[in-house]
Amino acid sequence: MSQGIMNRRRFHKDDDDDDSYLRGAKTAVDEQRRRLEKLLQNIDKPAYIPEKPKEWKPEPPPEFVRNVVGSSAGAGSGEYHIYRNIRKKENERLQYIEQQAIKVCYFSVLLVFLLCALILGKIGQRI
Repeated sequence: MSQGIMNRRRFHKDDDDDDSYLRGAKTAVDEQRRRLEKLLQNIDKPAYIPEKPKEWKPEPPPEFVRNVVGSSAGAGSGEYHIYRNIRKKENERLQYIEQQAIKVCYFSVLLVFLLCALILGKIGQRI
């Protein structure tokens, strides 16, 4: 069979053929069904479970900015999109820093509260 015919057969459904593995998945359900069948063929083999991704951290700001752009771009200028993306990244970075500061404050207040409870508990035992 020539290569061109094989490629055309690969994605067309024929009722008399049982080479469904050659055809690509047409929907997400087909793809999921194929993956489940592959897992169920060899039950003894452990399934791959990905590790939890690390906490997202923004990239540090660049040391040197070559193109300083402003928010007032001319008509039809592509520079506004560059400015908007830089501003978006900077806002995400600042929001991340604020969230980290809130976490640190929360844990420090919790630590102070626990230390006070521990100290008051020891003072109560002495009296």
